[in-house]
Amino acid sequence: MEYQLDKWKRQDWRKQTCHYSCEVRQNLFGQWVVLRRWGRLSATQGQSLEEICDCYEDGEWKKTGETLKPRSLALTYRSSSLSH
Repeated sequence: MEYQLDKWKRQDWRKQTCHYSCEVRQNLFGQWVVLRRWGRLSATQGQSLEEICDCYEDGEWKKTGETLKPRSLALTYRSSSLSH
């Protein structure tokens, strides 16, 4: 197994009092994952969600084409909204 570090991507941004992060990377076993993190700026620990993908392209689609936060929060961020 070989890590493909050149393909790893991370996007961070803030909205008012919250922070968000979305990563496409490989886990310890070399599987591609989308890792989403979010929380309040004032909190010491936020929440996270990691989803295993079939391939790198699947992870890229999930990063830009789906909600970056759990559906229960009902907020959708698309790639055009990821800029600071």
